[in-house]
Formats: sequence, structure tokens, C-alpha cells
Amino acid sequence: AATDFRQELDATSDTEFLGRLASLMGMFYQDQAKYDLAKEWFERKLEASLASADQYGVRIAQGSLGIIASRLGDKELAAEWYAKALATAERIGDKNGYGKTLMDMAVLERNAGRNEEARETYRRCLTLARQIGNRRLEQTVLYNIGEAHYYDEEIEKAREYFLQALELAREINDKVGVSYCYDALGDSAFTLGKLDDAY
Repeated sequence: AATDFRQELDATSDTEFLGRLASLMGMFYQDQAKYDLAKEWFERKLEASLASADQYGVRIAQGSLGIIASRLGDKELAAEWYAKALATAERIGDKNGYGKTLMDMAVLERNAGRNEEARETYRRCLTLARQIGNRRLEQTVLYNIGEAHYYDEEIEKAREYFLQALELAREINDKVGVSYCYDALGDSAFTLGKLDDAY
């Protein structure tokens, strides 16, 4: 399949189209938790984006490869890909992409047990999201900060962030985000013994 893709890449002038196709295939396999296949397609996305000088596509591919490396348990490789994605985003002025990659980096730091680093990265991401008016990113970061406090057993602090995330999810009509926040608020209320608020 990789050979066929490279043959198509050589044969067509529309490398941007091939890059978009590879990205969609990568996301499809990522959603199926078939991470080895997702990795192959995101590598093709990177190859096509480089061939077409699509720096925005390069940033997407680099960030996606970071996510896949993280899912496959290679935290060092994931950090390398995220660093590349951040550098690309900064170079081309892609602030939304920079913010998303910061959030992914914070999740990686959190999963590696580097809690203080993760919180600082989350704070940077939250500040940027508010500066650029990316309310969906802001909502996601607020939820993730709440989750970080929850797993650090700082339950009241976690609930503060979950409530902020819930309010914003309602404002932007993010039904999935609303559902996640209600679940988190229910779990945290149960942990605190506030059974009336948990259901």
C-alpha cells in the first residue's frame, strides 16, 4: 500500500488532495484504534504535505504522528513529534494548531506523571485559547485541567473547572462536551459523598 501511494504521489500533481486523503484514512484508523495503520497513513500525509509545500498539512501530520506515538506507548517519540508540530505552527503563524498541540503535549506530560509541567502547559494553552477566541479549545482545556485536579484528588478544584467547562460547552452548543462535563461532575460529587448531586 505504501508503494502504491508513493506511485500515486509521483504520478499526480495534486499532492494536496493525496495529503487530505491520507489524513482522512489516518483518522479513520485512529478512531478504530488501529494505530499501526493510522501511523502509516499519517506518514503518507506528511510525505504528501512536504511534496506540496503545505506547511499547514505538515503541522497536522506531525501532531497526528505525536498522538499515535503516544497511543503506542512511545512517549519520547510523541514528545519529538509534538515539538516539531509546535515549531511548524509557530513558523507559519498557526495559533489554533499551536494551541491544540500544546494541549496534546500537556496530556502526554500528565500521562508521564510530570504533573507540574502538565499544569503549566495547560495554563499556556488556556491563555492562548482565550487570546485567539478559540472557545472550543478553551472548553476542552478547562475540562482537562479539571480532570488533572480530579486525579490528583483535588476534587473541589476539579469541580470548579468542570463547571466552567460545562458553562462554555452550553454556550457553544457542544452536546458531547456537556455530556462529558455532567459525567465528571457526577463522579466528583460521588467522590465527595454528595450523593444528591451525583445523579
